[in-house]
Amino acid sequence: MIKPETTGAGTGRVGPAGYVTRHLSLVVQDLRVAARTLRKHPGFTVVAAGLLAVGIAATASLFMVIKGLLLDPLPYPEPDRLAQVWTKDVDAVLDYLPLSTPDFQDLKERTSSFEAFGAFSVRRFNLGGDRPESVEGAMCTPGLLNALGVRPQLGRWFTEEDLAGDETAAVILSHALWKQRCQSNPGCIGRSIRIDGREHTIVGVMPPDFQMLSSWTRNRKLSVWTALALKDDPGGRRNHWLASIARLKPGVSANQAGAQ
Repeated sequence: MIKPETTGAGTGRVGPAGYVTRHLSLVVQDLRVAARTLRKHPGFTVVAAGLLAVGIAATASLFMVIKGLLLDPLPYPEPDRLAQVWTKDVDAVLDYLPLSTPDFQDLKERTSSFEAFGAFSVRRFNLGGDRPESVEGAMCTPGLLNALGVRPQLGRWFTEEDLAGDETAAVILSHALWKQRCQSNPGCIGRSIRIDGREHTIVGVMPPDFQMLSSWTRNRKLSVWTALALKDDPGGRRNHWLASIARLKPGVSANQAGAQ
């Protein structure tokens, strides 16, 4: 129940209709004063209108970012089973950090909560050929795409065999880069492309709408993915450089996996 407002001049109570009428008249009065002020100062009017437009545009942009990251479901099968895996900072400087190489290897070998588990690190790659260019991409372990539950449009994803040797030479292209570099030719699988001065074999092409969404790749358009072979890291557990994504087993919650 809303209690009617009483006036300060001892005239008794004001009913709901009088309350609305009085406040509407005050709003109209303020609008008239504002209109007269803006007419007298046209320069100020232009600046005020511009700031208002910028504010509305910024608010709309912010909402679209929030909508894309939080409200819309992730574009992967059964997105409620996806989880990002972090490690705590032992020095308590940050609440969470990417994994180190030993962290990832321990979790991969000893955790039974994950159906699939992969790691990646974003970096830039230099493409050779007639039109050299620098593009953004990621080095990925074979388990990453299995965790996301997405299949390449052409070819395949990385396998453990791609990790053999001192350096890996398998590469997967984004749909846009495939159109640009291979002229949408499906026969490009098995051909080579020069990356960072070394020949790489094209083993797959991703679908046109594929995005690798995570806290580390927001608003970043990745064009290439290379196979990542994890070796002994001199930095040990203090070298936090691996973002990771896990697909939980059916019936396993994120809290249960975290406790394990």
